[in-house]
Amino acid sequence: MFEPPKGVRAESREAETTDPTEYDLKAVFLLRFATPYVKWQESAFESKTAPFVVAVVGKDPFGEVLDEVFAGKQVGEHPIRIVRKSSVDELEACHMLFVPKAQEKHLERIRERLLDKHTLLVAESIAAAQAGAHIGFYLEKSRVRFAINPAEAKSSKLEVSSELLKLAKLVEKKAELDR
Repeated sequence: MFEPPKGVRAESREAETTDPTEYDLKAVFLLRFATPYVKWQESAFESKTAPFVVAVVGKDPFGEVLDEVFAGKQVGEHPIRIVRKSSVDELEACHMLFVPKAQEKHLERIRERLLDKHTLLVAESIAAAQAGAHIGFYLEKSRVRFAINPAEAKSSKLEVSSELLKLAKLVEKKAELDR
């Protein structure tokens, strides 16, 4: 169901046969979340062919791999566009936002800024999912896993498939991030 990238192009890596990194896998997970496991209402788009915007806030841990994984892909009829924003204050409406660990402390501000924007918030910890992100990655026995906060996703008018929920650790919202 969730497959690691099948070899990474030599231009972007030193050798074609390198094992996928944590961020190679997370990039593939992000693509799989966008299609087919999470559905956005059509009202989340300006038009039938408006781009599906994937954003990263803060220092981008992916490098070129995010662009490579999403290249040429679509969400329904929507072409995918990747944007990077250096701070929370620069954030605009997007369909999926990746929040690196260093930015999780700004999660409440991010949520306020994107309120009613139908944005899937994906962070790098279970604690972030408990604090209001929709999905939080975590490592278990050196494997990339994810937790989902279904109530938060539903409150953002996102439909998460039952197949994805079966693969995830389900969490509920806590008052604050555990620090």
